[in-house]
Amino acid sequence: MAAVELEWIPETLYNTAISAVVDNYSRSRKDIRSLPENIRFDVYYKLYQQGQLCQLGGEFCELEVFAKVLRASDKSFTCAKSPVLLIL
Repeated sequence: MAAVELEWIPETLYNTAISAVVDNYSRSRKDIRSLPENIRFDVYYKLYQQGQLCQLGGEFCELEVFAKVLRASDKSFTCAKSPVLLIL
């Protein structure tokens, strides 16, 4: 059996930045709200994917924050498919 060469595809700069914000959530929490809605949605979605539901719930307890996430028009379909985001 011949060895298969794996091609390494680097993470995009955008996704790396989103991951860095999520990894440092406690320090960047105040700054997240100043981000554009579509970027903020990606941060919140990454929090959801990593199971950081307490942090996500803390953000969504303010109706204005939750409403802005729902207005992220290019992401709203993904949000509607996520059962946890519907419960929060």
